[in-house]
Amino acid sequence: MADFDPAREYAAGFVGASYNPQADEELSAYVLSHGGNPDGKAVARQWGFEGRGEGELTLNFRVVEEVWGKDAMPGPAQTRGDCVSHAAKNAGLFALSHEVYNRKADEVSGKIEGKPEVPAEGVRQGVLSSDAIYHFRDHPGDGWWCHAAAQRMIDSSGLVLRKDYPELKLDLTRYDGGLAGKYYAKRPPPAEWSKMYQEHSIRTATKLESPADAREFLAAANGGLMICSSLGFSKTRNEDGYSPQQGSWAHAMTLAAYDHRDETREKYGDDGLVLILNS
Repeated sequence: MADFDPAREYAAGFVGASYNPQADEELSAYVLSHGGNPDGKAVARQWGFEGRGEGELTLNFRVVEEVWGKDAMPGPAQTRGDCVSHAAKNAGLFALSHEVYNRKADEVSGKIEGKPEVPAEGVRQGVLSSDAIYHFRDHPGDGWWCHAAAQRMIDSSGLVLRKDYPELKLDLTRYDGGLAGKYYAKRPPPAEWSKMYQEHSIRTATKLESPADAREFLAAANGGLMICSSLGFSKTRNEDGYSPQQGSWAHAMTLAAYDHRDETREKYGDDGLVLILNS
């Protein structure tokens, strides 16, 4: 699918991301059964960051730049309909970068692990592998559900670094759409790959339901936010870099910043503006 043009395909109706109520319910049940909380609003209250970001400018992407440099974003352009895995990977990149930047100790081991080693080309290719996440989608074709991808990052494949794994004869340094699509849930990757992937899985995830929820989580530096939607946007921007909603894309992307300042809301509405990291 080397000739895959995401903008053209999504504008023409390609379904890269869609809502699946069953996947939504399964993620909630899984998170609850493993000690997490799928209710993002309740998490914000519990951890004391409800209302964070109100009236503020939150530039979460700057943390990624501080840790990895400016080459880490936007990462590689997708060459097939695997936008959900790109969005999931980018959300994981934000979470990892915040832990490194804030020198946050591991919640289980208590260790401060620091910045992992990734070759320069791996950083330019987005630091983390989207291919490894896509290997566990539900079917052999393209397109997926955000809820299912979030669960697979917990139980199957999470923050797998973009580097060479010679002992596994697996080089993930560069994004490879062909490799990404080669495996799926009923035809999983080699067992030794899956074992390594699982060693890098994340611990939990939660769900957000409103712009206010997104603002709070971004301001509290809890990682990146993956979104699946049918909202399309214009290819042109105004003097502020703003792209108005236009058309419909069944697409997955990642929120990278939030502008809720008074002057922004006065010009663009009460919710303010978000910065989207696209694939």
